[in-house]
Amino acid sequence: MSIAVRYYTESHHTEKLCKAAADAIGVEALGVNVPLDGPVDKLILGSSPYKFAIPEEVKTFLTENANKIGRIYLVSAPALYESSMKYVRDFCTPLGLTVDDNDFHCKGEFLRFHKGKPDATDIANCAKWAERTFK
Repeated sequence: MSIAVRYYTESHHTEKLCKAAADAIGVEALGVNVPLDGPVDKLILGSSPYKFAIPEEVKTFLTENANKIGRIYLVSAPALYESSMKYVRDFCTPLGLTVDDNDFHCKGEFLRFHKGKPDATDIANCAKWAERTFK
């Protein structure tokens, strides 16, 4: 089974979570600016909504790599939503991509909301989620 981790972040919150998940399962977490080398069975995708949508960089990555992606597992740290699932799924479905219901999300800091999030506990929980899901 091949697994890749890609993420987009402006605040480094999602990056911290994805790196913890990747470390837990022994793979490298890279930005969405790095295309997939080849097909992957499972893609851990770190993406939180910005301005009520998934970022253009994530859309470009998914579109250009759609034929290489088996199943997507989402990691997100939105400040104002429970999860980024709806946004990612709405974009992925027309591309023929499947987004698994088993995602990891926690609150992310934004302005005065959720100060210090994700914190060390959130990061550790993301690593545990990856171990349970992918090992």
